[in-house]
Amino acid sequence: MGKQSAAFALIAIIFGAIGIGFGILTMMNFQVQLNERTGVVNSWYDKNSSFFSPDSGSQFVEIPNLSVNITVNTGEQVYVSYIGVAQLIDTRIEFKICINNHAQQYAEASSEDANDIMTINIALQHVNHTIDPGTYTVNIWVREEVGTGLTVYGNTLFVQTFIP
Repeated sequence: MGKQSAAFALIAIIFGAIGIGFGILTMMNFQVQLNERTGVVNSWYDKNSSFFSPDSGSQFVEIPNLSVNITVNTGEQVYVSYIGVAQLIDTRIEFKICINNHAQQYAEASSEDANDIMTINIALQHVNHTIDPGTYTVNIWVREEVGTGLTVYGNTLFVQTFIP
């Protein structure tokens, strides 16, 4: 009986060692998968439906009540999307996406007819591939260079951090 018990104990030890080995391999594989994750990490959204008419001049001004504070972690990149509507009367305008008040992307439009109101949709997108980890404020700035009328409304701002 002693030899049989010793054989069963040896077999149990062998199967136990194999089980521990598979457990370690599975755990190592799981760690690799966690480190290689991709896709969207966080999303932020803000909107401002109010009408906004900046003063004519050469200064950019922030669209009020339209900003998001984001946190970027190591290895993440940032995607920004802005959509808004502008009504122009004989004017030239520029929009820009700003991250911590640094311009990232521009769009411009103009209307040269003082008798007509031109309504246009503004859409800007930007991806920052080289942003450092940290906390940032993302907002939209607008400038009416010349002219007699600009009104901006229907603004939405969408920001995501992602791992490519």
